[in-house]
Amino acid sequence: MVANYKWMTLEFANRRIERKFQIYSDQNNSLDFYVCYKGHEPVGNCELFANGPMAKIEDFDILDIHQKQGFGSHIISELLEKCHHNGVTYAYLVTDAADTAKVMYEKVGFKWAGSRTELMFSF
Repeated sequence: MVANYKWMTLEFANRRIERKFQIYSDQNNSLDFYVCYKGHEPVGNCELFANGPMAKIEDFDILDIHQKQGFGSHIISELLEKCHHNGVTYAYLVTDAADTAKVMYEKVGFKWAGSRTELMFSF
């Protein structure tokens, strides 16, 4: 996807692709990758990692030109339905203060659970 290309360096992208390839190649993992299409055009993607009663939604992305059209809400709602059907009792995701999708997450039922702190060291 090209949605996050502005901050993604080629080195970072290559490492990420290699790591994801290894994860998806392992038949014993519980990580699923979903792509959302508008017609034949991919407009977004998301990953779902389920482990027992817990599930984490991660790397959720809708292309800028397709945001605020219901694609994100549809993806999240479908994933939550799949989780419920498979016996998951808690699903979570991690977002940051600048994430524009926070309102959408709340609309589909997510509740704020806590915050994280990012630290940086500079030389």
